[in-house]
Parts: sequence; structure tokens; C-alpha cells
Amino acid sequence: MRLRRIFIRNFRSLRCVEINVAQNPLVILGENNVGKSNVLSALRLLLGRNAQRLRLDLSEEDINREARAQSEDFFTVELEIGDLQNHPDVEVCFKERIDVDGGEHFIRIEGRYEKNTDDEYEWETFLLPPSDRLNDRVRFSRRMYEAIPLFFMDAVRDGEREIRATATSTLSQLLRDVDFDDVELEVLTALRAANSALSENHEIRGLSSDLTQQLRSLVTGGQAELNITVANEELSMLSGNLRLNIRKRPKDSLTALDREGTGLQNLIVISLFRSLMQQTQSEKWRKVPILAIEEPEAHLHPHSQRRLYKDLRELSTPSVVTTHSPSLVKYADPSSLVILRSDIPERASAYQLSSSFQLNNRKQLAQLMRTDGAEVLFSRVIIAVEGDSEKITLPAFAEQLGCDLDRDGISILNVGSTSSFAPILAAFAHDELSVHCVVLYDQDVLHNDSKLVKQARDLGLVCEADYQQVRKKNQDVFQSRVSLLNEKIGWFGVKECFEECVARNGYFNIMIQAIKDNDLENHSDYKAWKKFISESNRSGDERDLASFIKKRNSLKIPIAHAVAEDIRSTKTVPDEFASAIRYATLHSLGGIVVDERFEVRACNAGFRDVLLNVLESEDLLGIFRDYVDHHSSMSEFEQLSTFYTCTADGQRVRDRARLKLADAVDQVGCSEYANEIRQATFLVN
Repeated sequence: MRLRRIFIRNFRSLRCVEINVAQNPLVILGENNVGKSNVLSALRLLLGRNAQRLRLDLSEEDINREARAQSEDFFTVELEIGDLQNHPDVEVCFKERIDVDGGEHFIRIEGRYEKNTDDEYEWETFLLPPSDRLNDRVRFSRRMYEAIPLFFMDAVRDGEREIRATATSTLSQLLRDVDFDDVELEVLTALRAANSALSENHEIRGLSSDLTQQLRSLVTGGQAELNITVANEELSMLSGNLRLNIRKRPKDSLTALDREGTGLQNLIVISLFRSLMQQTQSEKWRKVPILAIEEPEAHLHPHSQRRLYKDLRELSTPSVVTTHSPSLVKYADPSSLVILRSDIPERASAYQLSSSFQLNNRKQLAQLMRTDGAEVLFSRVIIAVEGDSEKITLPAFAEQLGCDLDRDGISILNVGSTSSFAPILAAFAHDELSVHCVVLYDQDVLHNDSKLVKQARDLGLVCEADYQQVRKKNQDVFQSRVSLLNEKIGWFGVKECFEECVARNGYFNIMIQAIKDNDLENHSDYKAWKKFISESNRSGDERDLASFIKKRNSLKIPIAHAVAEDIRSTKTVPDEFASAIRYATLHSLGGIVVDERFEVRACNAGFRDVLLNVLESEDLLGIFRDYVDHHSSMSEFEQLSTFYTCTADGQRVRDRARLKLADAVDQVGCSEYANEIRQATFLVN
């Protein structure tokens, strides 16, 4: 059996979410509070074992706010379940409501929460008719629920509760139908002997007697008696006394699970669930359960996460998991991934690879995920670069600008070369996973041909007319290609290779030092550098240094680390890198809102220097420094913000700073955000 489709309308943050399930398990990603748990809650309301209790807690507040504002006072959950032709025991429960797609038999189930004829909200579950028939909907029966039960595991799993055979724990459900008849006498005899032996203990006997005396004064008749026992001697209560113990290695002694760590307890809880599901499938008539797990990686180290995911992938039953773990996702099939993203408040959208996504591109994406690239699937924005050097230094460049890539959900992806951009970026296109991508590339590739622009066109980022314009070979075509990629789609060309670029921006000496430090004992790299200069009669400038590093490839990584560590001293960020970081941050933040925290927002987006330049041009930099001295407890960004908002000098030039910032935003290719800043005004208190 398999899940085919999930459709949720107007349930909490899920205004209209459709998920087509291509692979098992279905893996749902997304930021906190975007709606991942709501997907699982919707499935639990439809088929969960405790669905009746959950439905009692529903209210009008569970209907999406935007929907209610448009008089849609209901929510629905629809699920398609297929492959029933291979599960006759389940298929027979649904009789004439079986639909057919090719050779696959499937059903459609719908749960609705809406007002009834008494104007009161209620939940109802229906089996929908086949799409080509006019049959009435059928109310879901108990037999139907039993055929496809949904087992749910919460992210906050109570391991201690689940591994004790009490109440509704998983262990108690597994033990519910165990027959103890063949060992009844032996067990009862042993329990009585154990209780009798315990009562012989002087202190236990004294405590029992004291408790009995205390109780008799409170109980009518004063005849009650209390005893402390090892376990209850009634066979009907036997399973409630049972506990799970573990021996982790052959020579270890058995220990109680409640003394083990949370991670191990979680693995055991998952094992109990899997056993319960297998038990469900082996009963009188074969049922097919569905497993939904919220954050299966909770409390598990990466190796256990990966092992767990491989186990889930091998399950014969449908599974749905939500996760924040790259370690788990890296082994998933790209077709199984769904990214939930909140495009606007109270509205989450689901993105997944389309059925038309090319197989070769899917293979390259899977390879990327397995080589430590899975993090990008959790990103708001990706900065794609051509090498490890850029990946190492960009976070430090961003920090120098005042940006925080982790805070704003920006990942750096090393794709190797411009020839590798297209297959990877195709996965993140708007009609696929829809993650905004910024590209840093060496401009050299645009001098001789327009292949890089053609890649952008094939991705749907550049229109055919613009592409045809830059294909023509004329005097200005190179600059036209650069401008097209920058202004239209946020691809930034670096004029020189990485090493020459950073060398020209103040890092030349630290790069030479890195060459010396790479072999402290023999200085072989530095000697090779000096020989390289002398033999070729070179001047030893930035270009020569870049050429040498290109020949001695092993120096790239240590030099990149040296540059990253020196940024706080040199404090220089090359323009192309600064523009790419600012562009990515603006798209992650959705622009810069003009409000009372405008200056802080501008600093967070990497434009602190614009605000300082305005003060300098107005001869206010000295006054600002005095202000900083008197407000040293504030952060740098707060100092700038309060100077602009709380002092007469700052307020006088605040509008000028706003317009200058709009120009700076325009320069990095974000004209839409720039126009929003120009058209906005500061509210006057």
C-alpha cells in the first residue's frame, strides 16, 4: 500500500497544500512554525488511533484565518491511498468506492470540519466515490478505520512512559493480547514467594505496619491493611507489572531502560512502534498501518539518524516524517522531499520536484545531498560558488558586513564550476523546490561565448529575447552579458579569480604568510614561490600570486582559511562578494522595512557602511563617535539606530540616509526592494 496524494485546505497555516507522494517515506522539511506538524495533525484527525479525542479539541480557531476572512468556515483533509490491488484484505473494506489509475487501485478519503444544520461545528469522515462515478459519499466505518490505522510518534517522546506496560503505552498495547495460561501457576507461585520474602525484611514489615496504623484511623471500621509487595499477585494485572530491560553488550548485565539515556530510549520506542505495526499486519485479517513520525532524529546522534532513516525506507508500510536534520535528509530520495515554506503570513505552500524533473538532474541532486550538501534544502537562499575557497571565506565576509548567514537561512553551495550550475540550480527553480539562488562566477567565462547566459535561459531565469541580444558578438556584448546576469537574476561575476581578487583587496601579505606557514619546517612552498618569480622575470604582484596558486593547487584551502581569519584585521570585502551577500540577505529578509528599526534592519542586511557614509558626508561622524562613547553598552547597530532616531542631527539626515540606502540596494540588483524604500516614509510620533 502507498500514499498517493495529500490535500489539506484551510487547516491552520495550511491554506491550500497539495502533496503528491512519489517515494516512501515522504520527508517534509521547513522552518519552525511553518506547518510541518499541522500536516501530521491533519493526518491524525483523519486516521489516527486517538482521532476521536483530537476532534473533541477542535474549534473555529483551527480554521485558517485568511479562509475565515473570506467566509470559508471549514477545513478539509483529503488522502489518496493506492496499491490496494496488492492488499485484498484492505481493498475489500471499501467495495464499490475503489478508483482505478492505470493498473493501480486507490481510494480517496475526506475529513471535513464545518457547521452542521444546528449551526455547530463537527467533524465527519467520508469515503469519496470514484472520480468517474456519481455515487454518494460513504461515512467511514469502524472496519475502514481498522484497515488503515495511523500510528503517530510525537517529537517530544516520553520514553519512560512508552516502555512501561501501563495505561495506553506502546508496550501495554503489544502485551494486550498475550496469553499467560501456560505459565500462570509458575508465575503466581514465584510472585507470592517474592512478596513473602520481601515481607520478612524487618524494616519493610515495620513500614507496612506503620502505614496500616495511619490508614486505619482514617478508614471506616479501622480494618484496612497495607502491604509493600514486589508485584501484584493477580494474573489479570500481570502485564502491568512488566518492564523492559536491556543488555547492550553480551557481557553486560541487564539494566532498566529508565536508567538509560534519552537517545537509546527513543530508539527503543521506535522499535516498539514498528513491532506494534507488524503485529497489526499479522492479525486475523491483514491491515496496513501508516506511520507518521515527527522529528525522528530527536535525541539521536548522526549515525543513529542515518540508520533510522534507512530502516524507515525499507518499511513496507507508508511513512511520513518531518525533520530538521541534514544527516537524515542526505540519504533521502530527492523525489520524496517536500519543502513547506510560508510565502505570506498564515499561508504555507508545499514545494517538491515535479514528475517532469529530469532524471540526470535528480541524480546530481542526490549526489549533492550525499556529499554534505543536504543543508541547502533547509535554506531560504543559496549562494552558489565555484570552489571551496569562496565557501570558506564568504561567512567571514558576511560577518564583516554585519550579516548573519545562519540567522537568515542562507547556505553556501560549492557546485565546482559554471558547467555544473545548471543541473543543480534546476532543482531549486521556482516550479520545483523554489529556493532563491545567487551565483558567484568568474567573469572570464563571458568573454568568449554566452553559454552561461544560455544556462540561465534554460532555467527560465532569462527570457529568449534578452538571450538573443547578448549572443551577438559586438564591442559591448561582454558587459551586456555581465549586466544581464547581475541586474535580472542576481548572478555576480568576479573580475579576476578568487585569489587575485582578494589579493587586490588588501590580503596579499596574509596570503604570502600563509604560503610560508604551509610548510614551517622546510618552507618548500615559499621557496617555490620565489623560484616561480625569478625564473619568469615576474614582478611578484597579485596576478603572479594567483597564477602560482593555480599551479600549486594544494595552497588554495590554507590560503582561504588565512584570509577568513584575517578579515577582522583587514576589514575589506571585495565588491562582488559584498554584492552577492547583500543580494542574498535582502531576498531572505524580503527587503528592508522602513519603520522605527529601519537602521538596524539596514545594518543586518549588510549596509552599515551606507549609514556611516551619510554621517561622514554631513560632517556628523565626529558627533556620532562622541555619541557612541556615551552609549557603549549598546550594540553597534543599536548605536546607529538610536543616533538616527533619537538625536536632532540624526533625524535631520534620516531621510537622506533612506534614499542613499535605496540607491545602494538598487546597485546590487534589487530594484523592487529599492523602490519600496524610496516610496516609504517614516512615521512621525
